[in-house]
Formats: sequence, structure tokens, C-alpha cells
Amino acid sequence: MAGILALDLHKDYIYGYHERPDGKVRRFRFSNGREQWKDLARQHIDSETRVIFEATGGAFALYDIVSPLAKEVVIANPLELKRYGSGRHTDKVDVERMATMLVRRPRSSFPVGCGDGGWTIRSRACILASAPTG
Repeated sequence: MAGILALDLHKDYIYGYHERPDGKVRRFRFSNGREQWKDLARQHIDSETRVIFEATGGAFALYDIVSPLAKEVVIANPLELKRYGSGRHTDKVDVERMATMLVRRPRSSFPVGCGDGGWTIRSRACILASAPTG
């Protein structure tokens, strides 16, 4: 299973791109719901899989399901994805951009702590820590 898993989250469905270490790519689409997320995790994620998806409405709920299973889970700022191409905006293009973002960005570029101020891929813990309390 290992490799890169990029997910484009929508209200009713998720479009996925799974690139295995041998270079083979599988694209797929499935309904967006907790049970389907669990099926996704069983079929596509193991301790060597790196996962990336955009920060959208359901991103953190999905993060909670996949993060214990994957090697790395990255929640990407949609504005940062524009650095990896603009123009056509399709599910296929979006997941390929996310996969590229995860692979090409040097590991040292991902922030270790909160408040990076530039490259804005953050962990859920950082986002929650910076949220106002009330």
C-alpha cells in the first residue's frame, strides 16, 4: 500500500490519487462519509503511506481517522497549491498538484512548530493550540 495518497475532499465525494512506490498510479472516487473513510484507510493506508489533502470542512475529521495509520498526514493550505500550477481546476489536476507538493517540497520546509508565518502546512495540534478559547 505505501506511497503517496492525495485526496480532494468534496461535500458528497472524495477523489483520490494513490501513487505506489513502484510508480503505479490509481485514481478513484468514493462517497464522502465516515464509513467510506474507514474503507479508504483499510484499502490505501499503511505505516509507510504519506497522505495529503486540502484544509476544507471535513479535513480534520478525516485527519483523525487516517493519522494514526499513516507515516505522515499533511493538511495543505489551498493557496499554497497554486505554486504548483494554475489554470484548469479539476479533481485530477488538484490531486496531482497535492502529490507534487508533498514530494517536491524539501522535508525541512515543513514547519516543526506553530506560527511558521510562511509555508502553511500545519498539524491539527498547532491549529487547535492557536484557536481562541472561550
